[in-house]
Amino acid sequence: MRIGLSPATVGRISIAFAVIFGSALLSSSPTPAFTKKNKAFYLDEQQVAFIRPGLVITITDAAIADDGAIKVNFKLTDPKGLPLDREGVFTPGAVSVSFIAATIPSGQDQFQAYTTRVQTSPINGAQAAQATGESNGSFAKLRDGEYQYTFRTRAPSGIDRNADRLIETLEIIDFWGRYVMDKVLDDRAGWETQNLLTVGRLVAQAALAREESRGVHYRSDFPATDDARFKGHVVLTQTVAGIAQAFEPVG
Repeated sequence: MRIGLSPATVGRISIAFAVIFGSALLSSSPTPAFTKKNKAFYLDEQQVAFIRPGLVITITDAAIADDGAIKVNFKLTDPKGLPLDREGVFTPGAVSVSFIAATIPSGQDQFQAYTTRVQTSPINGAQAAQATGESNGSFAKLRDGEYQYTFRTRAPSGIDRNADRLIETLEIIDFWGRYVMDKVLDDRAGWETQNLLTVGRLVAQAALAREESRGVHYRSDFPATDDARFKGHVVLTQTVAGIAQAFEPVG
């Protein structure tokens, strides 16, 4: 059966459909970004764009130079991607950031921090090194909202500590020591050279003796910590015959 409709009736139906369809579109519009519980709800669009709540920090790059200098590049934006001024001059509110530099040694699953502090127990007075954030390095602005932070703390030198490399290091130090250590020098440069060779040999010898990895001392040939053998101190003493080596365990 067909029902005849006049043009006026068709027009009214079309208008009604358009109104209903428009209502459906309005009812399915995205949920507002802010509710009455948010202060930003009571601001106009320009004010929200200027002081939009929220902070997004993105690490874009990080590197450790040969001399141990650690640098990290990062971005500061609001949730919509607007660059933020770290010092709070061009955008409202200064942004305070701090960083932890750490490494996960090969074969291990726990990080070891380069940025540490010594914490003393209020109970027994024992001291221990703890990872901590650092913010007393230097900041450089790269462009709006993008910065580079250079750590005050430096990473250990990139020496691959294993038996072969450490023995080679000792041989090199001893080679130069034969030219310097038996001399009576009378200037600062000579004394410093003798001191550097002495300290360098002690460090290399202690690293060779400690056949494990502990803290920032990492041995690629002994990547695990060995409390049974090396929970203690390597003690090196200068004697007439040379450097005497001993080990003092700790509880």
